[in-house]
Order: sequence, then C-alpha cells, then structure tokens
Amino acid sequence: MRSEMVTGILAGIREMIKPFENANPEDIPAIRGAMPVPEETPPLPPDVTVTETTANGVPALWVQAEGTDPDIRFVRFHGGGYVLGGPGADNTAPISREGNCVVLDVDYRLAPEHTYPAALEDALNAIQFARENGPQGPSTAKTIFVGGDSAGGGLALAALIALRDEGAELPSAAVTMSAWTDLSLSGTSMDERDSIDPMLGRVHLDIWGRAYVGDADLTTPLASPLFADLSGLPPLLMQVGTDEVLFDDTIRVAEKAQEAGVSVRTEIYGGQHHVFQNMAALIPEGNDAYASIGAFLKRHA
Repeated sequence: MRSEMVTGILAGIREMIKPFENANPEDIPAIRGAMPVPEETPPLPPDVTVTETTANGVPALWVQAEGTDPDIRFVRFHGGGYVLGGPGADNTAPISREGNCVVLDVDYRLAPEHTYPAALEDALNAIQFARENGPQGPSTAKTIFVGGDSAGGGLALAALIALRDEGAELPSAAVTMSAWTDLSLSGTSMDERDSIDPMLGRVHLDIWGRAYVGDADLTTPLASPLFADLSGLPPLLMQVGTDEVLFDDTIRVAEKAQEAGVSVRTEIYGGQHHVFQNMAALIPEGNDAYASIGAFLKRHA
C-alpha cells in the first residue's frame, strides 16, 4: 500500500499533466510552457559530480558518483512521452553509484517541435560520443550501456535496433524502466489497468505518441520497438510495476526478445506505479530496483 506522501505526489503529477487530456499535438508547446517550474531542484548527494557537456551536438550531463569507473559509461534517456522532461541527476546518480559507471544523461530534442526520428538521431549521436569521450575529455570507453525510463526506455531499445541494422558495435547491455515500446497503445493493460494507474492513461499517451511520430505510422519499428525484429540485441534488464497502463509494453517486448534469442531479465514489482524507481527515497522497492540494475551492469561490464 502506498504511503500518503507517495499518493499525494502521484496525484500531483496526474494533475500537472491533466491539460494534455483531449488536447492536440499542436497544443503541446503552450501546455508545456504553462506548466509550473519547481522553485528549487533537489540537492545533489555529496558524492555526486555533475558536468555539462555537448555530445556530438546534443546537450547532456555527465553524472558521476565518487569512486566509479569513468571508462564504464551508461547513456541514459529520460522519460516524458517524447514531449516533456530532461536530464535529472537525482534520478541518474543511483545508476552511477550502484553500477560503478558514469552516466551520460541526454537532453534529446522533444516533440512536436522535433518529430521522429529527431530523438533517435540524438540518441545515436550521444552513444557515439560516449564511446570516444568521458567526463574528463576524449578517451575510449571500456564498456557502453544504454537505458532509460518510459519513453526513454523505448528510445534506448530503438537505438539498439538502429545500431544493429547499421552493423555498428552494440552496447554491452541495456536497462529499461517502465519502457514505452508501443505508441499504437495496443496492449491490453492500456485499458485493463487504467483504473489502478495513478499517473498515466490513454488520454495522455495518445497525444504524446501522435506528436512524436508526426507523419510516420505509430507502429514504425524505430518509434515503437515492439514491432521491430529484436534478434541480435545485447542482454536486457526490463523493470516494470504491476500498476501501470504500460505494463504490457515491457512484457510483450521481453517475451518477443527472448523468442528471438536475446538474454532478457524481466523484473515485475507488485503494487508499483510507472517509473517507481524515481521515488527510491520514499519507496524501498525503488532502492531494490537500483541495486538490481547495478548488479546487472557489473555482470556485463
């Protein structure tokens, strides 16, 4: 059962995104501009260093917990339905700390101003940058990981598919948290779990997906990885909560990838909401999830 504090935070998020309900893609910039800006950002943990950088033209942050290996690099893509959000060291630092790595937190272009494949192009540029550069400047990575939450999880998978199709070197492994992998919203959980998802619903995801794909089809494989050939991908860790409309987006991709011969670890967290990891300070399961991510990364470093 969620605490009153967590319930209140989730209700606040739902209220914040309420203007997107029944809106059109062209309304998004105005809605985004009218959203409240936090008066102050959460303080960084004392063991974390954040450095601004430009990753082959893409704004990004290097996030590094003290004592971690700068040659093991995790390229992270934030969530926000491809229309909201940005890098956040408070949500990224646990990956660095638990995974003994540095994190390149990517500020990819958002829709509807920049439709598909803009975010994917930024993701691929950032991955290449991380191969050749670390927090201190040019240096060759020992290991590259990719990952993200929600839309960022789908973007990480799309980047893997694009790299495979190009015949490029693939990251060693990938991590997704509550990944959005089907912009056509065809999963049964989209409606079956709508009443128990405290954050998101079809009314939000429909407009965001249409805003991102622009003139492309919602089932375009590099926008909706569920519809892609998933063979040849590196090991995946996919985490999801039971109380989210995007539950099937993780389960179906995990099953399809396993059928294609990919090594997949699927972790289902009972009673947890969309990207619950971001509330690790309030939810023990969030810390458990980050610890599992760290162990997974260390196995594949």
